[in-house]
Amino acid sequence: MEEIFHIEDDRLSALASVLSSETGRTILLALSTGPKSAGDISESTGLPISTVMFHLSKLVESGFVRVAGDIPGKHGRKKLYELTSNRFVISVAPRVEEAVPRRKKVERHRIFDYTKPVLVSLMITIAISGIFLYSTAFLPRAELTRAPKALVIPSGENVTPAYQEEANLYWKTVFYIIILAVMIALASSIISVWISRRR
Repeated sequence: MEEIFHIEDDRLSALASVLSSETGRTILLALSTGPKSAGDISESTGLPISTVMFHLSKLVESGFVRVAGDIPGKHGRKKLYELTSNRFVISVAPRVEEAVPRRKKVERHRIFDYTKPVLVSLMITIAISGIFLYSTAFLPRAELTRAPKALVIPSGENVTPAYQEEANLYWKTVFYIIILAVMIALASSIISVWISRRR
């Protein structure tokens, strides 16, 4: 099992302090073979028990060594110490909490790039539809408003077949424009998905 530490982790200072000392390295090597008590480490390394206890307390405090339990000893029970991991890795990569927002920002920009053709197509279609509706609906009414009062505006009673046919053509054109807008949006979406899969 390995434990990864970021370069900005405060515990690395404690580990660096231990590794810079020959005594600290000796204690870590003694624990690498399995759990041991402070007395066992002192006997196997020849270090004073007080020195071993001092370094063990620092290692436990920093999280590199933990208490594995206790066993009977000559003067009561004694604690066993073990390494929390047999491999320590120092990482200089960005922390996860820093990398996630950055990745989300990139994904938002990517989604906008993919949906941009759809939005542009819809805006163009809406603009064309607006121009058509204005030219076929509002302009004729404006002409009728400026016409002489004697001019009779068609109503439900005096609608001629020609006027009815023109009205039907108008609504058919509106329908086709809506269908065209939907088709352009779908085509743009398909193209965007195809481009995203090729990247």
